[in-house]
Amino acid sequence: LRPGLPKEELKTRVKGLSDPKLLAFLLDRLASSNRIALDREIARLAGHKAQIGDEHKKIEEKILQAYHDAGLTHPYFKELASYLPGGADSQREVLEHLVKKGLLTKVKADLYFPTDALDRLWLQAKSLIQKDGELTTPTFKDATNLSRKYLIPLLEHFDARGWTIRVGDKRILRSERA
Repeated sequence: LRPGLPKEELKTRVKGLSDPKLLAFLLDRLASSNRIALDREIARLAGHKAQIGDEHKKIEEKILQAYHDAGLTHPYFKELASYLPGGADSQREVLEHLVKKGLLTKVKADLYFPTDALDRLWLQAKSLIQKDGELTTPTFKDATNLSRKYLIPLLEHFDARGWTIRVGDKRILRSERA
């Protein structure tokens, strides 16, 4: 699932590559001969493409199914992980892969939402703000039937994305604040 190996990790894994100048020289030579490809701080074999293996594929399917089945009231990932196949490292790798693919969005530590569901929630929140000029937690709760366990992180996520800004106990569209 990894796009390659970070240069710093390569430096620590290969004995004798602790000298940054030597590492840069070797990587440049290998890249110029098309043996490796360099992408900012990542080095990979020239033909390498991140692929999902069978074990990871099973984990991916279980994660996506769990988020689909639970709707917007799914458990935090650490709770979900106990029901998934594979070890914790594999589960986290697949979770990060799903985030990179844009299928899941991290809202806060260990709380993820399907990106399409999050987009629909944002459109609903935006519509309420445009209609009423503001959005309060109780208004959003009534509109979505979500508990505060999910509402507060979602509203904070909208703030962090720059879509809304909190003014007291309400949210307004960021562009309206100017």
